[in-house]
Amino acid sequence: MRREPILLDKSLPLRLCSEEKKLDKIAVLTSGGDYPGMNAGIRAVVRKTCHQGLKVVVI
Repeated sequence: MRREPILLDKSLPLRLCSEEKKLDKIAVLTSGGDYPGMNAGIRAVVRKTCHQGLKVVVI
């Protein structure tokens, strides 16, 4: 069964305060342990970040 894509229009503001700097990478750090919804949260961040054309690093 295929899931519909998650749309996060305003959930991740990817702008910096200074327009002259460009964000090109984002890191995802979790504290470890099981937490309900953590995989879905990480997946949403990765999808949104890739859609924005950024590199993702999961730590």
